[in-house]
Amino acid sequence: MIKKAFLLLSCFTSLLATAQDVYFNEYNSSKTNLNPAFSGSDSAFVLSSADRFYYQTGLNQSNYFFFSADNYFRFLRGGLAINYKNSDEYEGTKKTNQVSLSYAPHFELFEHKLALQPAFELGFFSSTYYYWGYPSQWDHGTPDTQIPWPTGRKKSNIVISSGLLFFTKRFYGGFAVHNINKPQYELFSYDGLPVRYTLHGGANLNVGNCILSPNFLAVKQGDFSRVQLGVRVKYKILTIGVDGSGNTIIPEIGLQNRFFKLSYCYGYLLDVYMTNRVLGIHELHFNWFFKHKNKKQLSLRMI
Repeated sequence: MIKKAFLLLSCFTSLLATAQDVYFNEYNSSKTNLNPAFSGSDSAFVLSSADRFYYQTGLNQSNYFFFSADNYFRFLRGGLAINYKNSDEYEGTKKTNQVSLSYAPHFELFEHKLALQPAFELGFFSSTYYYWGYPSQWDHGTPDTQIPWPTGRKKSNIVISSGLLFFTKRFYGGFAVHNINKPQYELFSYDGLPVRYTLHGGANLNVGNCILSPNFLAVKQGDFSRVQLGVRVKYKILTIGVDGSGNTIIPEIGLQNRFFKLSYCYGYLLDVYMTNRVLGIHELHFNWFFKHKNKKQLSLRMI
């Protein structure tokens, strides 16, 4: 009965609320999820994984997982990335899988002082909604006189996105547009997923024995908007940082060398109402860097 009540509430909410993409607070470690133009921007073959999970009062745990493999290919004169996303939301009542492929041609301008990478991404997602119901009840209104069983319905579609990235040896920035085709995403709504606009930038500055990396992120999707500012510092293999948005403080800590990057961040909500609903947002990121013969003059690795 509780599950049925929650499902009805979820259906009603999906009709009123705007569906949104999930991006990670520590977005520099899941770069191709942020902008497909990051594909092949590093000088190595890169495997990236990210896991985000949090607890909501009354709804238990929600979990989001991301994995990507990206590399620069000389014969393509650009980078390719394969991305996989998985989400398990609202006590397992909604599960989504998405696979996408992106290509970003690489251009170097002004005697190899500036690199420019436009990108195109094509993805496919499938969402399954699980609920406890009765045979034919949801279609024909059968009375609650039969034994309930778990069942589900699916929604699938293609997703088209694009992006643009520029970088020098010290500075980088870009712009991405996701969900260009506005695919229908929610099971109980005919509204398409709104276009998501992302603007981001940052720098890697040598300060003494450290690398200082200020960065910013601006996201707009439907009625949702967010500006996130942050700074990271790398000393030898240790990285620490802090990001902040309107109602969230995000401390970060990690280890990074030329072979791997491991980091953890915690999103602390300042809003009292949200704090009572969401018990913190945890993220764990891991990147593997594999040496690869790369003919580019310019490459980008963020901290």
